[in-house]
Amino acid sequence: MKEISVDNLDIIAQGGMGKIYRINNEQILKVFNDISVEDLQRQKETAVEVFKSMVPTPISYEIVKAGGKYGIIYEFLNGSSVGKAIADHPERVREMGEKMGELFSQLHAASIKDLTLEYMNDRVNTWIDRIENTFIKEKDARMLREIIEAIPRGNCVLHCDFHEGNVMIQNGEYVLIDIDEVCIGHPLYDLTYHYINHEFLAKQPQMLLKSTGLTPKLAKQSARITREIYFSAMDKKTERMYKDLMASFVPFLLVMNLGRIGEKADYMSKSSLFILLHVFLPLLRLRKRRFIRDLGFMFRGLRI
Repeated sequence: MKEISVDNLDIIAQGGMGKIYRINNEQILKVFNDISVEDLQRQKETAVEVFKSMVPTPISYEIVKAGGKYGIIYEFLNGSSVGKAIADHPERVREMGEKMGELFSQLHAASIKDLTLEYMNDRVNTWIDRIENTFIKEKDARMLREIIEAIPRGNCVLHCDFHEGNVMIQNGEYVLIDIDEVCIGHPLYDLTYHYINHEFLAKQPQMLLKSTGLTPKLAKQSARITREIYFSAMDKKTERMYKDLMASFVPFLLVMNLGRIGEKADYMSKSSLFILLHVFLPLLRLRKRRFIRDLGFMFRGLRI
């Protein structure tokens, strides 16, 4: 495996997952804090699969070792995020929101011929395994699995973190980045994550600004235009049902965030843990039967 020194490279971004270095005008290096070679290889294969499906994404080149850690070399995108572009030109929010909606639809319509990607339902079941008997009891774990079983596996390509900070504009083309968590599943997951990323994070402006680059007002405006374009291909009845299901699915995905972040959940603030376990989890208990019934009603006879 090729080894690269990052000593003289500029850091252009960093977060909980790792750091991104600029190698030159054509390539960047994404170095992960904690990842096995096997998991990194899967991420590399995922990037290739998504690129081959004709969804605009950066080209991934090779896996390398850097300072005792592992990373992937990607194509350098010489552009700005959609979030920054909207922040700089708020008068163009409709234009860019519509482009985001078109990209969102394109992603879910993508055809993956070699289904090597993980199914979202399977992934979420592993999240439940992580928190069973630690954060939640066996009875609640069983309830969460019943909800998963009611959701069709689906065959859409999901990003799992689709927002203005994860789409770049390069030469007028909208390019999807941060595809580490891409998988196969039902669009309800992506749509609900999109709703959470904008409507819920709007209550935490600093977190919203860090992820999307937008103020709550602009983020909500952009997101609603994006979903408007996405839903425009559906009949009004299906659109209403999706929106109702998204609202019901929010507590589930928020609780599942405990399993999604794994061991890091131990470092969540007491107030965040309290809200997840003593507000949203009881809410799921109350709504479970109705939610599962609504899922069955919507997806009965639909080919998704």
